[in-house]
Amino acid sequence: MKKWLPLISVSLVSILLGIFIGILVARNRNPDIPFNSEQWQAGNIAQTLGGDVDPFRHRMVNDLLKGRTLFGKRKREIVSLLGEDGTFDDNKMYYWLNQKYDCVVCIDPTSVENLVLEFNSKGFVESAYVSRYVRSR
Repeated sequence: MKKWLPLISVSLVSILLGIFIGILVARNRNPDIPFNSEQWQAGNIAQTLGGDVDPFRHRMVNDLLKGRTLFGKRKREIVSLLGEDGTFDDNKMYYWLNQKYDCVVCIDPTSVENLVLEFNSKGFVESAYVSRYVRSR
């Protein structure tokens, strides 16, 4: 039994080290990146999914929200900053961030993320957040 102890110890340490490295890699797989207006505008749904490029807006949105860049701006300023691909509904404006699929040949996404901007009665952004739609099974 004593001769197996070092082998079992090395195996256990190797497994734990592998799990730890796997967690680190998974956490850093999609790190946030700084907001850049030009890159953001090049990252709409037609140019990313339609052009077979990995979406990246969802990696910029935290920096955009954290910096409070959007608050107090009018719609025309938002369009200048984020581009014209946003959709407007009542007092809200939506910008597509990302969507995920369960399989390669699926048509409908299982989840969709949008940046939502809410405008007050004077036409200024008063709220900005990320909405996540998850399709029920």
